[in-house]
Amino acid sequence: MLLLNDNEVGHVLTMPLCLEALEGGYKELGAGRGVIRPRVHSYMATSKEGVLYKFKSMEGGLESTGVMALRIASEHNIFRQIYGGIRMDAIPAAPGGKFLGLILLFSTETTELLAIMPDGYLQSQRVGATWALAAKYLTKRECKTIGLFGSGQQAPAFLEAHFLVRPTVSRAKVWSPNPDHRRAFADKMSRKLRIEVVAVDQPREVMKDADIVMTATNARLEPLIKGEWAEEGMHASCISPGQMDDNFFKKVDLWVAHHRLTSLIAKTSTISKALGGMMGTPPSKTLDYDQVPTLADLLSGRHPGRTDDRQITYFGGMPRVKEDPSIGEDFEGFGSSGTGVQFAAIGYQVYKKARELGLGREIPTDWFLQDLHP
Repeated sequence: MLLLNDNEVGHVLTMPLCLEALEGGYKELGAGRGVIRPRVHSYMATSKEGVLYKFKSMEGGLESTGVMALRIASEHNIFRQIYGGIRMDAIPAAPGGKFLGLILLFSTETTELLAIMPDGYLQSQRVGATWALAAKYLTKRECKTIGLFGSGQQAPAFLEAHFLVRPTVSRAKVWSPNPDHRRAFADKMSRKLRIEVVAVDQPREVMKDADIVMTATNARLEPLIKGEWAEEGMHASCISPGQMDDNFFKKVDLWVAHHRLTSLIAKTSTISKALGGMMGTPPSKTLDYDQVPTLADLLSGRHPGRTDDRQITYFGGMPRVKEDPSIGEDFEGFGSSGTGVQFAAIGYQVYKKARELGLGREIPTDWFLQDLHP
């Protein structure tokens, strides 16, 4: 069994490799040769005021790699009021002020545990790459400008991945609540991508004349992407529910969801009311959700994607508005949350490259085996 650390994962995982692995994985999923389980969040109260314990898990496998991946995270979450909005942050509560998130890879041929690796670096790369793959099929081919909300941990991967799938992009605009942070991000990404990345002072400026608009933030704010700012031919994407208003969604000609599975949420009664309130209310637009195409449909050719440069397209979960509270809160993850097949596709490539380079530590496989049937 191979044990890898985050630095070793980062050494072998490039964004082009991430994009290639995911594209192949979603095509296989769309062809019926992959499997995923909905993400599950289990919440419990802690002894710390305002702090929630969350255990997160998801799994997925691909026939071509012969790998089943299990991604787990044990963490503390807190909701904070920042710059007038609500955001959910994970707290580095593990020893040494760190986080705990793991990816376990199992062989579907021998059933053995092949590898354990942290999910930190891989996590940030796979989200940006997933959203960029959708953009590859849903944007106009001659995109020039990207508008980005957010300048935090996931924003660099979002911008790099979208630039790789749309190399015609020559300019990007970024807004986040912290002026110093967004300016530093713009300077850094300008140098890295060798394109013009500018920090703008108002959210409205992000969407003006942008071909691609996306959110890369965990903020639970008033919606960032607004219908009054929509422009013909625009492609938009949101990483979390509630970051687009219902008016924009009504203008969308084609919505593609990440998947049709909802995130399942389990919580103790002591935190049910508070947590449920933070998640907002479900969407008001009436849709046959079983008819919404998914990323796997798009990449496997079951759906054509964009068919006209004038179309407004969208990738991500449903917006949240105040009407129609009839759908349960497990609707929260519909269309946007992560899936285990991402970790099966990318994790396998990381495992294979690490083996080739002799990275990581070997641990006896027999330590994880037993004589009795579990």
